Amino acid sequence: KVHKEFKGTDKSATAVVDKVEIFLSLEGVIDFDEEKKRLEKELDKINKDIDFISTKLSNESFVSRAPKDIVDKERAKLVGLKDKASKISENIARIG
Repeated sequence: KVHKEFKGTDKSATAVVDKVEIFLSLEGVIDFDEEKKRLEKELDKINKDIDFISTKLSNESFVSRAPKDIVDKERAKLVGLKDKASKISENIARIG
């Protein structure tokens, strides 16, 4: 029998499969303090990469001289990094 009212906790993983939401408790499985430290370290690295690419793209000399496909690739990379940083920040807040 499935308990329909269970909403999970901040210490659970969730997935949606064929319109069914699955919750898996991670309490006792993951050291949340260590995971938070790991995520913060990863976020710091991503933020440094974001700063580096942003600086590169704000350099008019780079943008005007580099091939268009290289500039487009850097812009796409920046968008991906910002998205990843946002998700990691959400995870840190959730387990923090």
